[in-house]
Amino acid sequence: MRRAYERIGRQLGLGRIPDPPHRAPSLAAAGSLGDEVVAVTVHHGDAEDRRAVEALRRDWELWRPGVPLVALDWARREVGRPVAAYVREVTADRPDWRITVPIPEVEPARPWHRLLHNRRGGVVAHAVRRETDAVICRLRTRLTSPRPASAATSGGWWFGRPRGGWFGQREGR
Repeated sequence: MRRAYERIGRQLGLGRIPDPPHRAPSLAAAGSLGDEVVAVTVHHGDAEDRRAVEALRRDWELWRPGVPLVALDWARREVGRPVAAYVREVTADRPDWRITVPIPEVEPARPWHRLLHNRRGGVVAHAVRRETDAVICRLRTRLTSPRPASAATSGGWWFGRPRGGWFGQREGR
């Protein structure tokens, strides 16, 4: 499992700051939906979360994506209700606006990888849909799953459906 998480982290670029002119696909999509884009993160007020949100703010400033970062402080460990509350607050300040909430998510390369990913996107979408009239836009980033080199060279088994092959097909047959 650790190797799967490490591979996913490399594909998503976790732990590194993109070049300043580059925008993450989710930010680019959000920018195409409206004039004002705000990135939102939720933290819970304990010491570990405060350190994490400060590190995120430092990285955000180094990245300079051109989008402000709003950190919501919430007493309980949940993400759906704080985001819905923020959407209600923005809607109250600007009742003539149509609010769209883009939710970036990871779409795993293999079906069994779904077990490794959290369901926060669904939780946020459900809370925002239930508590506001904002439009939900779930932005999925599809991960790729490279075929292992050992399967290509040793005639081993591979799984998936690359280049028209079928699930569980033996190489060379």
